[in-house]
Amino acid sequence: MWIVISLIQIFLIFLTTVVFGGMVVVTKFFFGVRNYPYLVKNAWAPCILKVSGVKIKVNGHENINDNEPCIFVANHQSHFDIPSLISGLSPTLFFIAKKELKKVPFLGWAMTSAGLIFIDRSNKDRAIESLTEAAKLIKNGKSILSFPEGTRSKNGEIGSFKRGTFILAKQAEVKIIPIAISGSYHVNPSNSIRIKSGVVSINIGKAIGFDAYKDFSPDAIATQIQQQIIELSREQTNQKELVKNLQF
Repeated sequence: MWIVISLIQIFLIFLTTVVFGGMVVVTKFFFGVRNYPYLVKNAWAPCILKVSGVKIKVNGHENINDNEPCIFVANHQSHFDIPSLISGLSPTLFFIAKKELKKVPFLGWAMTSAGLIFIDRSNKDRAIESLTEAAKLIKNGKSILSFPEGTRSKNGEIGSFKRGTFILAKQAEVKIIPIAISGSYHVNPSNSIRIKSGVVSINIGKAIGFDAYKDFSPDAIATQIQQQIIELSREQTNQKELVKNLQF
């Protein structure tokens, strides 16, 4: 039975992406208007979560200054991380996506029309060019969301962080805000079509100013931020255990 339900949900998610992705492309192509921020935050992401029976819980929103661009750095558990973070965080988020997504019908077209940055990890020179473009985007007032693990977790655990995000942070000279996301792996584990209803928790850490990390190498920053996100994730686990114990 769950297979049928999940297939229906996947179809509805695909349809939602086609409709709103198409609207982003059409309005940009014919009218020169980029309505990506409004459609993605107020229509696409909420619809995806509603169809999937997913609710979000956000802790630490006071650590965000909506008027100041920054780089949000999060662990990556499943496909539902992106709609959850788009819905849960107040700033409009822009992404650095792997170049393969650019070729995906509707989704890739919408991402291109929205002005998102694609990175070619197989070509070092092009990857550096992409990071430079992203740095310009941030300096123009856009906040970037990055998943420095590079791919979704295979087991729900937080993997090692790649250095590219932190090269970008040093180029843009902006704050880094660590985020621990949990629960999305339960909703949709890697390499599975099953979608389960549930709660995705977003724990936002304190912003790390440029002066605090400017003298460190990207690799050293990556290690430090990874540890902070692991700690934020442990806080989420401890809070869940406390609530669970109080219920008995």
